[in-house]
Amino acid sequence: MQEIQNKLIKDYGINIVKSCECLSRGHAHVDGTRRICNWKQEENIGSTFTLLHEIGHIETFKSSMRRAE
Repeated sequence: MQEIQNKLIKDYGINIVKSCECLSRGHAHVDGTRRICNWKQEENIGSTFTLLHEIGHIETFKSSMRRAE
């Protein structure tokens, strides 16, 4: 599972920030920095789903889908 996660991170050019002070939960920054903060890489489908969800925020061009939900 982590191999898939690492491939997604590399393929989409994502910068993983282990700890940030802007929010306590995992979230994406859509300001061009292509970073995901406070995401915990774990060997399970939930962690992979969260990663894909946050990548979706970064990759979409629809403004209503880019904001925090």
